[in-house]
Amino acid sequence: MNSTLIETKEFSNSEYVNFGLGALLIISELLPMLKKHKGNGIVDTIICVLKGSSCFIKKITDTLEQTKTDALEQTKTENKV
Repeated sequence: MNSTLIETKEFSNSEYVNFGLGALLIISELLPMLKKHKGNGIVDTIICVLKGSSCFIKKITDTLEQTKTDALEQTKTENKV
């Protein structure tokens, strides 16, 4: 009969921290895709670029239009005061 020694690897504290941070990164990148709103995580950007330029350009133009609208509203508010 042969007895076999089973080696167990103990993880260090820094490895546990790395596992936790990796899990948080994955969760934070997947959550915008699970909700019904427009997410802007790294994974969402990569998927948008891979789908085609129309998706990417639409998001950029929407963002720029919203920024322009916000700037106009802020200017009107400052002029009233």
